[in-house]
Amino acid sequence: MIVVYKERIAQILSVVVVVSGSALAISSFIPVLSKVSNYLLVIFVISVHLKPWIEDGNIWFRRSSILGLVIYVLTILFSSIARMIIIPVVTTLVILWGGMLIGTNAPKDKTVKPGIRMPEPAKRQGTFVTNFAFIGSQVLTLFNPFQLAQMAGQIFGLVVVLIRYKGKLPTVDSYDQQVQYYLPIQGEWFVANGGITKETSHSWDIFNQRYAYDLVIMDDKLSTHNGKGKSCSDYYCYQKSIIAPADGIVVKVTDGVRDAKHPGTMALDFMAKDFRGNHLIIKHSDQEYSFLAHFIPGSITVKIGEMVEQGQLLGKCGNSGHSTEPHLHFHIQDRASFFSATGLPVKFSELKIDGQYQRSSYLSKGQVVSAQH
Repeated sequence: MIVVYKERIAQILSVVVVVSGSALAISSFIPVLSKVSNYLLVIFVISVHLKPWIEDGNIWFRRSSILGLVIYVLTILFSSIARMIIIPVVTTLVILWGGMLIGTNAPKDKTVKPGIRMPEPAKRQGTFVTNFAFIGSQVLTLFNPFQLAQMAGQIFGLVVVLIRYKGKLPTVDSYDQQVQYYLPIQGEWFVANGGITKETSHSWDIFNQRYAYDLVIMDDKLSTHNGKGKSCSDYYCYQKSIIAPADGIVVKVTDGVRDAKHPGTMALDFMAKDFRGNHLIIKHSDQEYSFLAHFIPGSITVKIGEMVEQGQLLGKCGNSGHSTEPHLHFHIQDRASFFSATGLPVKFSELKIDGQYQRSSYLSKGQVVSAQH
């Protein structure tokens, strides 16, 4: 019972953090929000620093949360100008420090599940630079009106999902899959991110992407690219065919988003008109829709209203939108709207995982997978 309550509180805190943090970030542009910015800051700071404790976080993140709270209280004693300087600087340093505490090494072999996998170019430039590039580009997205509107939609969607499910989101135990799905790829790919548990999840607190997967192709040296990986064409999965995971009807197509210019560096494309990049949504049943993202611009071969068959070519794997390196983002959601949907756990049929045939199975990061039908 305690675990259930902690999960509920963690869900609420996640929504509070995202909503208050986003509102705080745009408070300078909206007069109404600027009047309550101090209250938003208090809510944001307290929520952020409670999460590691509610979620039984790593001891270093708990210590960071205490440090952050102490520093915040101390800044109250300073002038508003000093506070404006101290809080962002300290927060950035804490985040960078926290990033350095996360192991970023690739697994020694393909059967080992990595913690957080970073592309090779990001590792070479160093953790501090990588974290700075990632955080800095996230901040810059706030100045892109298209992405800002999309982020607002995602924030609103988190609240809608919690209300719709009354806090009891679909789980592996509670959800009965309606459709038989096959891997939307050809050949052998590597699950870079994603799983059905909080520890392996792509984005546990972003409900529509809770059970999402990021798929890439690796060579025998566990590298995702040739050379230094500075160009999208260096990556093995770039331009590879992406196929329909099941029969269905296309309900959403977004194309024309450029490939991100700096693959592998963890710098997000804050200039993109859609952070999801070029993507498709396919309806497979009344409650199951597949979402596939980051296609090469102009490569999508289907259109809205078109019936597709399992195995049919949909487009080519790319690096468009918020893509840290060329890869396929895939998840199943419970409705057509990306923003108000929640993710669903999905078993794939007829596949090999780490060389072993499986009639049906969930995936988890660190696995090497291929279709066998």
